[in-house]
Parts: sequence; C-alpha cells; structure tokens
Amino acid sequence: MIGIVIVSHSYHLGVEVMKIASDMYSSSGIKFPMINASGLGDTSLGTDPEKIYKCIKKVHNGRGVIVLCDLGSSVQNAMKAIDMLDEKKRGSTFIADAPIVEGAIVAASANCKQSDLKCLLGEIEEVKTFPKVRRA
Repeated sequence: MIGIVIVSHSYHLGVEVMKIASDMYSSSGIKFPMINASGLGDTSLGTDPEKIYKCIKKVHNGRGVIVLCDLGSSVQNAMKAIDMLDEKKRGSTFIADAPIVEGAIVAASANCKQSDLKCLLGEIEEVKTFPKVRRA
C-alpha cells in the first residue's frame, strides 16, 4: 500500500482528517499506512519540515508516499521535507494537488496492496474537479 501523510497547520484537524478517512474505509478491515504530520511538536499551530520528513520516512515502505496538505506553507514545508529524503524516496514521494479531507477519503478508499503510486495520485487529485453544488 502507498503511504499517506496528512499535513495540516492544526494537529487536531490532522487527527480528524485521518479519523474520517479511516471511518469511511474501516469496513474492509485492512490497515493502511496513514500518519499525521500536522502541527508543531507541541501540537500548536504550524507545520515543521523535520516532523513531516520523519513521518514520510515512517510510512515509506518502498511503494511510495502521497502527502496531503491544507494551506500554502504546509506545501512549502512538505517540499522541504521531500528534499531531505534520499534520492530513491524523494523520487517516489509526491504532494497531491487536492483538498485535504476529500483527498484523504479517496486515498483511504482507493489505496490497496496493488495500488500504483501515480494512479492513486491521479485518483486523489481528481477530487478537486468534483463540483459540490450545481448552479442553474
């Protein structure tokens, strides 16, 4: 399975994003590698490249990692964390251009033992094109 890293400025929001993704996927009984790299070390607001780096390494099992971020500096810090990885892990770690909640739900539901990194990334990124409301 592909590793998933959640990066929000709020540690608590990261926990809840993981919980909803897990709850929506729990019927299968399969555990998937998802980790919360949100907040600073003391759970205050912010993001930390070192924390993100450690979380990426923890869930990177050789199949790759997809990082889901909430706001601008979380993306910047995730990019810094990816730059800290060795070349092989760096080449198989991507930041998804997708909303964090919807992306996490798709990541959890579409991630399986046979998942291809680029295909899963594409499925996650596809959610940003789903309209929530249709206007007449």
